[in-house]
Amino acid sequence: MPKSVLWMVVGIISAATCAVVALSIGTAGATPLSIGTFVTTALTFIALVFYARDNNRLARITQDKWENETILDTTYEMTIDPMISDN
Repeated sequence: MPKSVLWMVVGIISAATCAVVALSIGTAGATPLSIGTFVTTALTFIALVFYARDNNRLARITQDKWENETILDTTYEMTIDPMISDN
């Protein structure tokens, strides 16, 4: 995910959160606890977006490293030799 797309997603989530909070402050049924819960959920979602980006970047680096070291082309074989008893 390019950085511009990442920041656009974060901006959209932030703008939507601000809009929902601004609209819900004026309503009679919204409590500070429900608004705070919504904001916390939105911030958690933003943190997960950054975590997913970093995780994908690390996986890509590891895959490139394996391809450069030809680890993916290496195969291993295991055989079990029967034991010969002296009886």
